[in-house]
Amino acid sequence: GESRTTPMLSATPLRRHVVIELELPEGRLLSAPPALSLELPGGRLEIGSRWDADKHSLVVEQRIDLAPALVSVEAYAGLLKAQKLLDKPELRTVVFAPGAARQ
Repeated sequence: GESRTTPMLSATPLRRHVVIELELPEGRLLSAPPALSLELPGGRLEIGSRWDADKHSLVVEQRIDLAPALVSVEAYAGLLKAQKLLDKPELRTVVFAPGAARQ
């Protein structure tokens, strides 16, 4: 795997808040991105989703707030783990079954 022997400078701040609202037909939400909160060098990343069955609406929210940081060799391994976690398909997959919602 990838490793470092010296610290890495992450010099550019990153602040982003993305809200995605999916308006869906009547049906059942079977799977949505799970909640995720990660502490990262310089800040944090949060992902969450809310399903409103009455409005047939799914809101997925992603927030990242990172200040410039010097990432130590040890913390770099944590960044690689976070990247692998963020690459998982379930963080960007919605499974929906159209049709009458079952109560």
